[in-house]
Amino acid sequence: MVEGALPRKPPGARGNIRVLHVEDDAAVARMMRRGLKPWGVETETAATLASACTALGSHELGYFDVALLDLQLPDGDGTSLLPLLRELGIPALVLSGSYDDRAHDVISWNAFGLSKSVSCQVLASTIRGVLDRRRTLDQRFAERHGLSEREVQVIAWSAHGLSSEETAGRMACSASTVNEYWQRVFHKLGVHERRAAVGTYVAFHEL
Repeated sequence: MVEGALPRKPPGARGNIRVLHVEDDAAVARMMRRGLKPWGVETETAATLASACTALGSHELGYFDVALLDLQLPDGDGTSLLPLLRELGIPALVLSGSYDDRAHDVISWNAFGLSKSVSCQVLASTIRGVLDRRRTLDQRFAERHGLSEREVQVIAWSAHGLSSEETAGRMACSASTVNEYWQRVFHKLGVHERRAAVGTYVAFHEL
């Protein structure tokens, strides 16, 4: 079951951070929702792995900014979502009273582990830090290769599986404009296809 469904956020819109909170304890989920909201973080709760996958599949790409995972869920281990979240480009934070027992799984997927006893203020700050780090990496990637912000965006959306038409919708421009960005990207990166450009982008972010 998914609780606290958030209103649709237009592509590219600024505002509160959206978090998919995968947590089967309803009391903990409510506490997090109330505690994080004053810090500009809104949560949508999924009580099982299955409902989390449903939430990820039913919303447009880019709807969730971060995923917050519990380890022990009724239908499995929260870390089993890490491969999917990585594929979707959604940073993950793992909350547990004993996450050290699964530290290898958390680290191997570039996720972040935190104790469940962390305050909502600290958690919100950590979430913002994770997102700021991603933005900083995009800026460094752009500077290294002489790319514009829009050129980096077309690579990032492609890395998330979007076509030129879908990317155009996210960027509020035409598909032909997106293709023009791609031609500039190819020239600046010295590649001839999108797969190679995306590979360069992903490798940089995994360093």
